[in-house]
Amino acid sequence: MKYFLIIYLIVISISTVAGSYNEEALDLYFPINDGFRWEYLVEENGKVFKQEVTCKIFANNDQSSYDFILEANSIRQTKYYYKISNDTIYSIKMDVKWNILPFKIVVSNYPAIPVFFQNGRSKNITKWNWEGRLSSLIFNKHIKINSVIKGLEKINTPIGVLECLKLVTTYEYENKTEQYIAWYAKNIGLAKFESPKHNKKIIAFSQS
Repeated sequence: MKYFLIIYLIVISISTVAGSYNEEALDLYFPINDGFRWEYLVEENGKVFKQEVTCKIFANNDQSSYDFILEANSIRQTKYYYKISNDTIYSIKMDVKWNILPFKIVVSNYPAIPVFFQNGRSKNITKWNWEGRLSSLIFNKHIKINSVIKGLEKINTPIGVLECLKLVTTYEYENKTEQYIAWYAKNIGLAKFESPKHNKKIIAFSQS
């Protein structure tokens, strides 16, 4: 069960702080564009592999429970589903399927998890919290999430030096506390991610 939590909580090179992000909206660091494609080099449980992530937007879906997905393909296929409401991007659910298995596992969260904020509402947001449940056919767990923006940092990546928004998120579940750190580059999105068992860094970015 813990492994599924690690995969789920992902979605949602350290240097000197470069400045303040408050003059810009957070969604500049979480761009949503159909056909955006990211490639990452991933380290997970002693294994190293490449991961490809694509963004898919669904038009004319006012009645749908989600507006876009991020689809990640590597040693497994994972889809992260998001809904946009009141200038907030929410994580709704995910499903994951390993290449060697004939079925997928669906993990839902209630209530929806705020991931990023859009437009003017986001300019001075520095932290947000969430408390709820993650559930699937194999588990149903209570979890708390605390996210804090630590400012801007420059990181070295294979696609160059990127100035990134640093987001530190703490997860509490089953009497355990874990910290996840993500770096988001303006107009690109996730550039680097560090957690106890899953780390990755961007190696390519494109738009079809």
